[in-house]
Amino acid sequence: SALPICNYSQILYQFLTFTQNLKRSPLGLNLALLQSWTQNPYTFNSVSWFLSSLLGVYFVAPFALKLFKKVKSKYGYVLLLAIVWLVRFLLEYFNGKLYYINSNHFPVFSILTSIGGMLLFPLSKDIKSNFIINSILEISLLAIVAWLAYVHVDDVCISIQILFVWAAFYIFILNNDVFSRFMELDIWNIFSQIQMEFYLLHQMVLRLISRTVLGNVLIIKILVSFAITYFMAVIYNIFLKKRLEHIMCIILRN
Repeated sequence: SALPICNYSQILYQFLTFTQNLKRSPLGLNLALLQSWTQNPYTFNSVSWFLSSLLGVYFVAPFALKLFKKVKSKYGYVLLLAIVWLVRFLLEYFNGKLYYINSNHFPVFSILTSIGGMLLFPLSKDIKSNFIINSILEISLLAIVAWLAYVHVDDVCISIQILFVWAAFYIFILNNDVFSRFMELDIWNIFSQIQMEFYLLHQMVLRLISRTVLGNVLIIKILVSFAITYFMAVIYNIFLKKRLEHIMCIILRN
């Protein structure tokens, strides 16, 4: 019998249909840790992007630090910082021309942002700083960041916002302004009980809160979600942490 003729156009169509369905489905993106926000609060998709970005930063950081050690002057760090920001800006500028990616949730953008932050530290060495000037500059920069977050309409504006975040962070790491001193207060130690596993719950809690009447007011929704997450972390640390660690030690010994 004659062999069936392979219809390549039909195969290509089926493949493209499969990939399109995979992109719309949370399964494939979840397995790749690239799933962004979803309407389903029980799939943990809302934290997958965070994990992928975190793992990406952990992977790239040693190579970035090795590269930084070869830089001999602050002008080199400034040049690298400009290149990193320019690459991020161009990626966001052309984002959506062929395939749109949410830059808030894609690891490449997070990695570039983190590398930029790392480059700021060497630039802060041996800089004489003034408390009043630094405080005014940082408050002004943070006000610009807040304003951009409120009015931005596209991803390109996010890259501009990141530039002001870097500038504010640069002032912050000089450790001589009102905001850095405020963040050094002992009162913030109470939040150290929120470990990573509980931080990752905050999006699921936020989704659950959104389905209640509290979801109508954003600030109330955020505060209630944070309070619930913090309460769960405190309960765990007081009543369960030592017991579970003891059980884990027994399991590992056996």
